[in-house]
Amino acid sequence: VEEVPVDSHLAKDNGAASRSRSRSNTRERADNHSREHRGHDDGHRDTSRSQDSVKSRESSEASPAPVSSSAHDSLSIDETNKLRAKLGLKPLELAEKRADDGKIKDDLGEFYHAPAANLAQQRKADKLRERLDERREKRQLENKLQSTLLADESDDDDASAWVRRSRDIEKQKREAAKRAALLDEMDAEFGVGALLADEQRGERARAYAPRHLRGL
Repeated sequence: VEEVPVDSHLAKDNGAASRSRSRSNTRERADNHSREHRGHDDGHRDTSRSQDSVKSRESSEASPAPVSSSAHDSLSIDETNKLRAKLGLKPLELAEKRADDGKIKDDLGEFYHAPAANLAQQRKADKLRERLDERREKRQLENKLQSTLLADESDDDDASAWVRRSRDIEKQKREAAKRAALLDEMDAEFGVGALLADEQRGERARAYAPRHLRGL
């Protein structure tokens, strides 16, 4: 019969426990090392990120803003206008270029669509323009009619004045004829014609007195 030591199972248990403890210690050291390595990498990334941001900020502050060719053209046109003003010439105009497809080109050379026209405002403007045209035509017609009426009134005034003058002349003629007839009747009854003839002869004699013939 083989004899088995009483504490043989205890020795086996102690060996298994020691091996498990060594494995746990090894795993813990590996975890600590990996954590330290990750922390170092994170710190390095943060440092590099901050350095990159500082460099980009410095480069943006140091480098001037790019100037487009259109801005150079505008500056040259302004200088040319100053020279033309000194010479007494008309300045050049800066016209905004419009593309054939309805796009507008800005100072930076970029195209953008022109704003869409407001149809309601356009219709309102068209109606207002039509009303103004109608009122203008109506005013022209009124002026023309007024001038025509004034001409007609002047013609009527001339005709009425001529009629009045004609009537006055006829009236004066009739009165003169009546006076002549009355004088003829008085001459026939009272010899007024002879008296008038004697008076006229006396006036002529007084006008040519003997003193007028003196010195002849």
